[in-house]
Amino acid sequence: MTTRISINMIDGARFANDEDKQRAADAALMVLSEAGVSVEDAFAEFKAQWAEFDDYDKMTGNARLWVKAEEAANCALTEGWANTEGASCGISA
Repeated sequence: MTTRISINMIDGARFANDEDKQRAADAALMVLSEAGVSVEDAFAEFKAQWAEFDDYDKMTGNARLWVKAEEAANCALTEGWANTEGASCGISA
C-alpha cells in the first residue's frame, strides 16, 4: 500500500525546497486521510476518469478527492512565501 505522494513541480521549482514539497505532500495526504480514501484508490480513480473525461470538473468520487488533494498541495507548497506567484505543483502516487 502506497502512502506516499510525490510532488511534481509545474512552475517555480527553483523556489521550492524539500520542506515546501514535504508540506505540500502532507497537505494532500491529509485530504485523502480525512476522507478515509487510500492514495492508491484515489489515484487509480483519478487516472481512469482523466482518461475518460480529460477534465477535472467532470470528475466525481475518489477522483474528485484526488483533485482536492492536489489543490491542497498546491496551496501548501507556497505557505509562508512573501510572493506565491509563479509556483505550482501536481501530485502523483
